[in-house]
Amino acid sequence: MTPRRFNIENAILNRYFPRKFRFVDLDSEDAYLDVGVKTQSGKVYRLKITLAQDYPNSMPEVYITYPLPLYNKKGKKLSGANHDMHTLGNDGDNIQVCHYKSENWHNDVTLYRVILKARIWLEAYEGHLRTGKKIDNFLTS
Repeated sequence: MTPRRFNIENAILNRYFPRKFRFVDLDSEDAYLDVGVKTQSGKVYRLKITLAQDYPNSMPEVYITYPLPLYNKKGKKLSGANHDMHTLGNDGDNIQVCHYKSENWHNDVTLYRVILKARIWLEAYEGHLRTGKKIDNFLTS
């Protein structure tokens, strides 16, 4: 990420997520954004948003890192790619969630928007826990 882009991202995140985020290992291949988000129910989650060296030209991956592990309505651990649940895989216990289709990604998308998409996934996940309906049910119109 260029210094200019970092300043833009940092300013936006400071406005909407003050004291709830941190950039980690920015000068390495393992760079990511660690951010805490709260759903409407008041439950707190942590996200790990990977930042490839060419970000924002490449789309980041989003993982839920807290709480772990995540379970479905039936008490089974969420794992792997699942279209109905909008998951893409795992990084250990961290489930990777879908936030943008690759064909919709462009370098004007900010980390703030990625976080908002992940928050929508979290709201749908909590809807799944309440009702047993697949996450896909909450994300389609």
